[in-house]
Amino acid sequence: MLLGITLLSVGALATFGSAAIDDTRHSVDVQSAEHALSQLDSRVSLVALSEADRQSVALGRGRQGTYTVHPDAGQITVTHLNYSNNGDEHVLYNDSLGEVRYDTGETTLAYQGGGVWRSASSGGSSIVSTPEFHYRGMTLTLPIVRVEGDGSVSGSAQANVYSNTTSVSIYPDHDEPYPDTSRNYTNPVHNGTVQIAVESNYYRAWAEYFASRTDGEVSIDDENETAIVELVSTGTYGDFEMPMDRQPIELRAVGEGHPLDDFSVTIAPDQPDSQQFSGFMWSLWAEQGNKQFEISLESNDKTCPGTVAATVYYSDGSEKHVWYDDDAYDIYCTDADGDGDEEPRITANFTSEEEISYDTGTPSLIVFKDAALDANETATFDQHGDSISWESGDGVSFTSGDTTTMDNVTNHYVGLLGQNVDLVVRDGHHNAQANGNKAGAMNPETSYGNVMLNETGQYVTYLHVSENNVTVDIR
Repeated sequence: MLLGITLLSVGALATFGSAAIDDTRHSVDVQSAEHALSQLDSRVSLVALSEADRQSVALGRGRQGTYTVHPDAGQITVTHLNYSNNGDEHVLYNDSLGEVRYDTGETTLAYQGGGVWRSASSGGSSIVSTPEFHYRGMTLTLPIVRVEGDGSVSGSAQANVYSNTTSVSIYPDHDEPYPDTSRNYTNPVHNGTVQIAVESNYYRAWAEYFASRTDGEVSIDDENETAIVELVSTGTYGDFEMPMDRQPIELRAVGEGHPLDDFSVTIAPDQPDSQQFSGFMWSLWAEQGNKQFEISLESNDKTCPGTVAATVYYSDGSEKHVWYDDDAYDIYCTDADGDGDEEPRITANFTSEEEISYDTGTPSLIVFKDAALDANETATFDQHGDSISWESGDGVSFTSGDTTTMDNVTNHYVGLLGQNVDLVVRDGHHNAQANGNKAGAMNPETSYGNVMLNETGQYVTYLHVSENNVTVDIR
């Protein structure tokens, strides 16, 4: 009996002990390969980003697995969706990523796209070291590192890394045009969204990385093993210089409901020391399909201080709404240029608590003057539902003489215009040939504004994409 128990114990120890030893060996092997590929990552970066001509790294002894170069593994596609604001999309870049892979048992480790990844045959993947994808402050920097080469080695391996090409700028590229436009690949990015799609065996880890490093919309296509992140271009955001007559303030990624946290402009006259704002007529207008929107400002005051009237107009082809306030804003005096003399200025906050009245009369609009005739007797704000802070929560109707805040009016109509809005400046005393020096006209060089949207994520204003090819030979 004692002999039998001893034999059983020895057999169990041999069986389970051997499995434990194998597990330990596998774990050590994987850790060693992770370290080796992380070293390869740093050496490839030096060559890819032109900091070194050639590098080599000992990958160590692959006790249980094999190092292999796969130049066709993985695919990255960069697409500008809705670049023309008419639904068109354009592929900016599409090519393979390649990889250096270590396969051992049920575990795969790989260097791909400037990062190191780990996956298991049971499914799923994780990040060992982060890829070359940097999103900071509305700027996406994407140096695409493509691996070429060959070789497959078990046991001790050496990787030689070199490049026969220089880094190529994909975006911006002032010589590369968008289809059917006069626009080239230039910053800032205009219209639509920028989408990065990575097809890879490690697509779930790529998606995890995108989600952790951006505020973009991240999705997964399991059927095609692809991770996708979509970033929205912002257009005008924050402080901006005032556009000249007939040039737009570009609002991008405009959200639903009331999208504006702040929207204000400060306007200086062309002749600050003489006519000031006498005869001043200025507006912002937008046209989206059958929708028309305009905010116009007027003043005839030759003195400082003075008052400025504001008119808001909106139409969707059937409804026509007009709002008016004869003293919405003030002309004030300040020594804006530090010369010791005071100059007149208008600061118009379109998201202020200033009350404005619904008015079915005929306003002195600049762009849509004729269209504004026959305004509806009633304007009902119910399109945004509970997103509007009405006490009822269900919207409200206005008739002539009813008032609400400028913030409610501006936000309501801008929210109806869609995701991308061009608010075009129209200076009433300018025409196609005039460049200023007109009584009451705006001086664009000393005028400015600020716009802040409610949602500040998913934005890309500056895009820097480059192709960086490296050759990795495994021996």
